[in-house]
Amino acid sequence: MKIQQLKQKVYSLTNTKSTKQLKKSYLELVKEKDLRLKESWISIYNTLKLIDNFNQEQTGKMIAKEYGFRSLNDSSNFCNLLDNVKSLGNLFNSLEKRIDNLNTKK
Repeated sequence: MKIQQLKQKVYSLTNTKSTKQLKKSYLELVKEKDLRLKESWISIYNTLKLIDNFNQEQTGKMIAKEYGFRSLNDSSNFCNLLDNVKSLGNLFNSLEKRIDNLNTKK
């Protein structure tokens, strides 16, 4: 991957538009890095991906706990699967309510 592509991915993950803005908003991320080097951008990108993956994992755990999803494995029965389908329906209903609330606030 070229350095310009890495920069664009980093900008996308940080909601920034330039290196100057990145330095200002994410000083701890760019501290002691030479942003002329591809390796620095790879390091920043990998750090951001780790953070993003962790956040997604935590969000998934929170949703599973809040809506009662069960982990399924080879010994799971049909009732466990139906419970997850019900939980999925509850999650969708909750999302629809949130979207409706957002639309009425506009």
